[in-house]
Amino acid sequence: MSDISRAEDWVLVPREPTPEMIEAAEACSETFDGTEEPHSVAWRAMLAAAPAAVHATDPEIKRLTRQRDLLARKLAQCQEQMSSLTSSRHIRRHMR
Repeated sequence: MSDISRAEDWVLVPREPTPEMIEAAEACSETFDGTEEPHSVAWRAMLAAAPAAVHATDPEIKRLTRQRDLLARKLAQCQEQMSSLTSSRHIRRHMR
């Protein structure tokens, strides 16, 4: 079994298997020799038959990174405001 904490042990595949991936799994079951677990053999066959991943373009990656960073800053601001409101309400409640 591979170590899934390493990036090179990951691949991007379609959410649902393509007809080619299904065919590959079915074909390997006909040639299965019993030396490995059948599901591992079928999985590798399906991965080999999977289409290449669609990669985002550099401008798109930059745009999405900027958007993510902006949302992260807004979230941090909201959390600070909530914390401030919560502590000031808590203080006012106990001063009465």
